[in-house]
Amino acid sequence: MKDIYDVVIVGAGPGGSAAAHYLSLQGFNVLLLDKFTFPRDKTCGDALTPRALRVLDEMGMLDDLIQVGHHLEKVAFFAPKGHAVTAPIPQKDSRSGHLLFIPRLVLDNMILERALASG
Repeated sequence: MKDIYDVVIVGAGPGGSAAAHYLSLQGFNVLLLDKFTFPRDKTCGDALTPRALRVLDEMGMLDDLIQVGHHLEKVAFFAPKGHAVTAPIPQKDSRSGHLLFIPRLVLDNMILERALASG
């Protein structure tokens, strides 16, 4: 007998894995496919914005991510003539007012594991 799925998601990166997590919590039978074996690395800037951190917090992952990530609370811009401006990272509906840098090798696998644990 063939397996029957309500939803098939192609791509187990952060977006696909998060979608699989939320759909599984809603009771959908989800098949998550990716051409790569995880954990896998991917070229990326590795930065998570406060808005992205809010979603990951809703998934119950923020505390674990903070443990493995590197924080950036301010940014500085320097002009060629020596002028500089420093600004805080806007908080925007998140309990984290910083950027969090996590290698995709780690981040993608953590979100995938959360999706798998959801069903």
